[in-house]
Amino acid sequence: MSANAVRHFLDLIDIPPQELRGIIEASRAMKQRRQRAPVAKAIERPLEGRTLAMIFDKPSTRTRVSFDVAMRQLGGEALMLTGQEMQLGRGRPSPTPRGCSRAMSTSS
Repeated sequence: MSANAVRHFLDLIDIPPQELRGIIEASRAMKQRRQRAPVAKAIERPLEGRTLAMIFDKPSTRTRVSFDVAMRQLGGEALMLTGQEMQLGRGRPSPTPRGCSRAMSTSS
């Protein structure tokens, strides 16, 4: 898999233990750097220019707020859509998720 290939993190079981440890250690180090940085100092923004599309079928305030804040802190943007806005559940496949995915991929 190339370094720029899209990967979907759907379940912990899909991530090899060594890789998961690396992700956790990298996130701890990043959080420590953010906490030590002066407010006026430029903080690393690894997700600058990236957009996260969140699709919720049911209300999920904690998840929505957590991901929105995280994206903003890391330099990205978050877009929240509901299943109703996406026209999901109408008995036929909606082209909206695929179109949204393409738009998010090309916005970075």
